[in-house]
Amino acid sequence: RVLALVAWTLAAIAPAMAQQVPQITLSKPPKERKLELGSMQMRSGQKYIVESGDVVRGDVYAIAQQTRISGQIKGDLWLVAPQADIDGTVDNDLNVTASMVAIKGNVGDDLRVLASVLTLGGQITGDAIVGAGTITFDPDSHVTGAVVVYFAGRVDLAGRIDGPVQINKTGSVTIRGQINGDLTVIC
Repeated sequence: RVLALVAWTLAAIAPAMAQQVPQITLSKPPKERKLELGSMQMRSGQKYIVESGDVVRGDVYAIAQQTRISGQIKGDLWLVAPQADIDGTVDNDLNVTASMVAIKGNVGDDLRVLASVLTLGGQITGDAIVGAGTITFDPDSHVTGAVVVYFAGRVDLAGRIDGPVQINKTGSVTIRGQINGDLTVIC
């Protein structure tokens, strides 16, 4: 259901996305705020950094000027930032809106990204729904579920995808990797 809802939402904004890829800029850093409700954490500020070896338990919602996840999030991560670097682990869903997104770590469930540039080099144990101007799946990337791509100017799939792939409203597509499911390209 979530996959269908996100796909429908992305399709609804396709005309605007086709005109301009998102540029996330924060004119000034959000105020430093922390809120914890049970296992849910909300963070905003100049930086949201989870260092290697650090473990954050529960779902995290973060808005920050600078973000880097090198440790582990034991829950879902919702992230809004100009740039997002994830080389650690998110145990559940990863949801990112950023200009530049680099994922070299592992995601334990589904990935949802809206960005100008997405580079994926890690493992996604679930589905990936992405909308970005440029999308690159590095050779060492692996998605165990389905991949749905919306309104990319350029898509380069060099990794391994175990499920079906659907590419919508895209300029150029290069497939250098392995797709074990059906491939559908809709121009």
